[in-house]
Amino acid sequence: SQILTGYDKTIYAIWKDTTAPTCTVAKSNLNTTGGVTVTVTCKDKESGCMEASHTYTGVKSNQTYTVYDNEGNSGTCSVTINAANTSTCINGENVTIPKTCTGYTTKTETKSVRCPSSAIYTGDCWCSLIGPNQYDCVKNVTTTVQVPYNYDCSYSEYRCYEYQKTYA
Repeated sequence: SQILTGYDKTIYAIWKDTTAPTCTVAKSNLNTTGGVTVTVTCKDKESGCMEASHTYTGVKSNQTYTVYDNEGNSGTCSVTINAANTSTCINGENVTIPKTCTGYTTKTETKSVRCPSSAIYTGDCWCSLIGPNQYDCVKNVTTTVQVPYNYDCSYSEYRCYEYQKTYA
């Protein structure tokens, strides 16, 4: 309000702020993986802003902000955040791809196996008398088996497929 003096009567002039404040945004900390820093600023010529500016960090998507003047009028502004996949390696870089492979080796095993009772008279079984007319006969049998084993078969090739998201 304003008081006019110098007259016989005092006159009061009252006005009300009905104009929306101006809202603006500014981005910083661009092209990082942690998001963009956005500063929102309010300007109002008549009643002034409730808060002149506010900073938001880690912004990763489009946002709309609202600012208020001291009369309760509001203004809005928006920020556009661009997300991009950026490579974590240089194109053509030699990248090692870790891998575990399984190989096989040949192993000879010798086992003792039971012989049929009819084999007690052959030369390849050893028999022990365990009772009247009872024999326990065994013979050694040699076999070749394939035994698996793991080994590092990492290899290198020229490629660059690893990406991380950055914001601007």
